Amino acid sequence: MFYTIRKSPKTYLQCLEIYASHYQSKHVMITAGMDFAYQFAHLHYEFFENVTSFFGTIPGGKKFKFQFSTVDDYMRAAWGSPVPLDSSWPSYSGDFFPLNGFHPAHYWTGYFSSRPNFKKLIRDFTGIVEASDTIYGLELLRQMLIGGGVAPANYKVLTGQDIMYINNLVGTSIHHDTLTGTSPTYVIQNETMTIRDREISNARVLSLQIKDNVLNHKALTLSDPVDQCL
Repeated sequence: MFYTIRKSPKTYLQCLEIYASHYQSKHVMITAGMDFAYQFAHLHYEFFENVTSFFGTIPGGKKFKFQFSTVDDYMRAAWGSPVPLDSSWPSYSGDFFPLNGFHPAHYWTGYFSSRPNFKKLIRDFTGIVEASDTIYGLELLRQMLIGGGVAPANYKVLTGQDIMYINNLVGTSIHHDTLTGTSPTYVIQNETMTIRDREISNARVLSLQIKDNVLNHKALTLSDPVDQCL
């Protein structure tokens, strides 16, 4: 990326000027980094030092002064600016989203109260997966008892791969960008459809297994306690 900045510095300087035009103060905060940006922190800082040093060598970039800062340092500098700031800022409550990201219509929304239906879907699905794991585990043990400690080769109730799939789906759905709802809309829609499809296929398998146990193996009778209902 440093190569592209050196090749077309005017484009990046224009971007900085547009960005700065939205600030009342001459102090502009530019956030840096992402989930894995500081895994190799020295490379991250070295990159920014190279960029800021380069801007200081070209005519249009000399009017900018770059420095690493904390949020606290920035706020102190902004409020101490010679230009008086309009302190009558609006008050917001609830979610501080949606937020338009880097691309057109790239809206993010989320945290605790948004997309409540999606949050409930994940919660319900998690319960279904936990109950399903128990049922499939008990069925595997039952068939191993019948087979003398070895599950029969024709055991087709739910393969280990499918069990792993529904558990992996729980894992991806409780990711911090999924459960919170901060993923873009198309990601949430895709997760919703995937969960619904897996719920339907899992329900078919569970129904067949419960039916087989009740009718053929007498594994469940009306006098048995039922601890969890699907």
